[in-house]
Amino acid sequence: MRKAISLFSISFLLCFLAYAHAPTDIEITPDFKNNNLKVEITHPVSNPRKRYIDKVSITVDDKDPIIKYFFFQVGDKKIFTIQVPDLDKVKRIVIKARCKHGGSLEKEFDMNDFRDSGS
Repeated sequence: MRKAISLFSISFLLCFLAYAHAPTDIEITPDFKNNNLKVEITHPVSNPRKRYIDKVSITVDDKDPIIKYFFFQVGDKKIFTIQVPDLDKVKRIVIKARCKHGGSLEKEFDMNDFRDSGS
């Protein structure tokens, strides 16, 4: 009986993982002059009206995260801009994007990399 339950559990988990579709990339473009942060999340899916990025959390220098909720996605990307006060003083930003049907991606950005590149 235990073997049957274990096999069922593993099969269920594999089916769920096959259905889950995590984002594939997160990129940011900081605008230090206007304190804006453009966030671009790549999430290619066959039907972006049903399978989309539904939650994004943005953590700036380990402070409380900024949470954004979404209800659809157009094309293969979710693109939005948020205002980040004193963006020129920020050291680190962590962004986590979640697909409505499971799967997520987290990416950390060292803001000095953007200042050095002249963004």
